[in-house]
Amino acid sequence: MKGSSAETKPRGRTPAGDLLSRLPEVFGVRELEKFVRYPAQWLVRAAASGKIVRLQRGTYWNRYRYPGLTVPYLACHIREAPSYISCEWALHDRGILLQRPFVCSVVTLSTSVGRERQIRLMGETIEFSHISKRLFWGFEPVEGYFLATAEKAYLDTLYYGRDPEQWGELEKDALNREVLRDMAEKFPQWVANRLRP
Repeated sequence: MKGSSAETKPRGRTPAGDLLSRLPEVFGVRELEKFVRYPAQWLVRAAASGKIVRLQRGTYWNRYRYPGLTVPYLACHIREAPSYISCEWALHDRGILLQRPFVCSVVTLSTSVGRERQIRLMGETIEFSHISKRLFWGFEPVEGYFLATAEKAYLDTLYYGRDPEQWGELEKDALNREVLRDMAEKFPQWVANRLRP
């Protein structure tokens, strides 16, 4: 039957492994609906078996096909809006903050942010913070996601009202002071004022 819906959606049950081999690392219900007639039932079964992990409403991690993904990678791919890892997490990854952070900070152009939008994943807390397009820079690609440079992560931290000096174990001498000052000029004046000599 040419053009029937039976050609686009398989009848009956689709083995989870076969289907997951066709889905990307992070997928939504719409992508799943291309393959199964009853996505809600399939999602419940796949989640119960540990093959997928719910990241947020309507978004899932394809753990079956991509088991080794990291928290920062998933955090940057949960939402469709561009984003990068910054603040404490980036400072730690860049060797500036020696203490392991409690929160993976995702800076995004999305406006769906704040503490009520936090996600718990693999024992970590992911927190999303909105930033304007004019401040959406200062990051580099790292293992499939974007990570703020050390100087940008430090300034983002100040911008979001946190004080990196309170954390202790901060290798501030490793920051490039000239780059820090140049970057600070693009931020609101009060951020530049918070830079300590």
